[in-house]
Amino acid sequence: MTLDKTIFTLTTILLYIDRCSNILFKKRNLILGLSLIVFFLFHKSVEIFISNYAVHYILSEIDSVWQNDLVFILILLSTALFFIPRRNNYVASQNVTVFLILISLLFSYYRIYSNMWIYEGFTFFPKFKYADLLPLIALGNLILFAKSYKDPPLPVNSNESFLDDESLGFDKRDDFEFDKYAKLLASKIEISHFNKAFAIGINGQWGAGKTSFIDLIKRHISPKKKIIVNFNAWNSRSSKAIILDFFENLQEAITPEHSSLSRLLVTYSNKLVEINSNTITQSIQTSIAAFTGIESVDKLHSDINKSLKKIGKKIIVFIDDLDRLDKEEIVEVLRLIRNTANFYNVFFVVAYDRNYLNEAIRATNSYNHEHYLEKILQIEITLPHYSKNILVKNLVMRLKSIFPDKYHKEIDEEIFGTAIVKPVYLGKWLNNMRDVNRLANSISLNMNSLIGEVSIGDFIMLELLRIKYPSVYESICNKRDEFLDASNAL
Repeated sequence: MTLDKTIFTLTTILLYIDRCSNILFKKRNLILGLSLIVFFLFHKSVEIFISNYAVHYILSEIDSVWQNDLVFILILLSTALFFIPRRNNYVASQNVTVFLILISLLFSYYRIYSNMWIYEGFTFFPKFKYADLLPLIALGNLILFAKSYKDPPLPVNSNESFLDDESLGFDKRDDFEFDKYAKLLASKIEISHFNKAFAIGINGQWGAGKTSFIDLIKRHISPKKKIIVNFNAWNSRSSKAIILDFFENLQEAITPEHSSLSRLLVTYSNKLVEINSNTITQSIQTSIAAFTGIESVDKLHSDINKSLKKIGKKIIVFIDDLDRLDKEEIVEVLRLIRNTANFYNVFFVVAYDRNYLNEAIRATNSYNHEHYLEKILQIEITLPHYSKNILVKNLVMRLKSIFPDKYHKEIDEEIFGTAIVKPVYLGKWLNNMRDVNRLANSISLNMNSLIGEVSIGDFIMLELLRIKYPSVYESICNKRDEFLDASNAL
C-alpha cells in the first residue's frame, strides 16, 4: 500500500471512530481506538520497546521452577476466590473488562501465531504457561460483566405496596385531561421558528402536575429535525455549576450533529464561569481578544449561533423543578435562558411555581421584581384547572386497591357519601395528586392492622388532621380525655 493510500485509510478510520464514539460510546473510548490504530501501524516498534525494557529486565527473570508454580497457583486460587462469591451480585467495570479483553487478545496472538517471545510453563504441565492466567482473569471478568450488563427487572408491586409519586412518563394514563392542551402547545412549538431563543413558562403549584404536563408535551413532539435536551438544575452542586452542567448536557445532545461545536460550547461555558457578565469586564475581554487572538464571549456566542444554523435542527430544552432550587440558583437559570443560552431556534420549556420564583427574584432584585419574568418568558401557561372530584375519585380507586372487596362499599359511602349525607371535607383538603398519594399511603400503613375495627370515615379524617395539622393531632392524642367522650362507646 502506498503512503498516500495509507494516510487516506488512516484518516477515514479516525473520522469513523470519532463519529461512532460520539454516537455509540463515551468519548474516552476514542483514545482507546486511536491507541489500537497506533499499535497496529507501529507494532514492530512497540514489540522492540517491550522486549528491551519489560521482557529483558523483568519477565526474562521468571523461570519454570516449582517455587514459581506455587506463586502462580496461589494467584489462580485468589482469582477464583474473588470471582466465585461475586458471580450473582457483582457489577463488573466496563472499562476494565474491555481493557482485559484487548490485552488478552493481543497476548493470544503472540502466544499462538508469533515466535517473538518465549513463555515459561508450569513444571508439572509445561503446555500451560504462567502468562495464560491473563486470559483466564479476563474471561472471569467478562462473565461477571455479561451477567450484570442487563438491568434486572423491577419487581411488580402488590396491593400492599406504597403508591408512587412519579409523573406520567410515556405510558401512564392522563387522569386530569391535560393531554389536549399539551398537544396544542406541542403543535405550536412544532410550527414556530425564531432566530433567537423562545421561552415558555409552565406555572403551577407544588404537586399540580407540571412534570406530567411536560411529559405529555414530549409525547406530541416529533423527534424529526429536533434535538431534545432535558436539563435538571436540581442535580447541580452550585449556581456556577448550573452553567457548566447545562452546556455539558447541550454538548452531549449536539455533538453527533456537528464536529467542532462541542469545543465551542466547552470554551463558551468555561468563559462564562470565569468572568462576571458586566460591561467593564466584557470591554476588557474584547480588547484583550483583539490583540491576543483569544475568542471573546460575544465571538463564541456568534460562532455557536452560526453552527446551530448549519445544523438546521430545532433545539427544545426542558427545565423542570425550577421551584426546588434556592434563590441564587433560580436567578442563575433565568439568566441562562435570557442571555447566555439565547441561541438560534432554541425553545425553553420551564416548569415552576410563580409565587416561589417571584420571592427568589425579589430577594436578589427588589426593583420591579413582579415583571422580571415577563422579560425572560415569551409566554406563560398556568396549568388548566381540574375538578376536585377527580382527586376524590383517585383516592377511592387507590383505597380500593389496598383493602379487600368487602370494604369497598364502606369506602364509597364514607368518601362519596349516600343519598342523605354528602361529605365535603375531602374536596377542601385534597389539592393535588401528591396529597392523594400521601393520604392513601398513610391510611394503608396505619389502618392495615385496624381494618374492621374502626370507622373508615373517622380514620380518614384523623389521618387528614395528622398530615395537615400535626400539632393539633398531637394535642388530641396527648389530651384525649379533654377532647373525646367515650361514655357512649359500645
